[in-house]
Amino acid sequence: MKPMSADDVKVILDTHHKWLDNEGGERANLRDANLRGANLCDADLCGADLWGLAGNLQHVKSLKIDGYMVTYTADMMQIDCRRHPISKWWAFDDRAILEMDGKRALDWWRRWKPLLQQIIEASPAEPTKTGGEEAVA
Repeated sequence: MKPMSADDVKVILDTHHKWLDNEGGERANLRDANLRGANLCDADLCGADLWGLAGNLQHVKSLKIDGYMVTYTADMMQIDCRRHPISKWWAFDDRAILEMDGKRALDWWRRWKPLLQQIIEASPAEPTKTGGEEAVA
């Protein structure tokens, strides 16, 4: 399967925006789409079904632990819909985690935070470079 062009993706997203705004259009379907090289910086993937996502295992790494999808780069981590710098995740107190997704999230975080720290330390994602600057995923 060939990668989608930027124009192809733009058409799909424009049509999807119309669908979201109840102005006709249709819901985007990117099933089996090859998005290699796509810039998804600032993309809101909340609610997206990312089943089987593994990143490229170099710059983007991911895992699913007890119902939460965790994806990380060299400096950012996203747990389900919440994306923050990794250093900020480690600094969150119980109240901040509780406000994100309730008691379930807090229980999960208390259990899995130490292991996530070990995983990221043992298998860090490599920084990406674009034009001499580190790209933020």
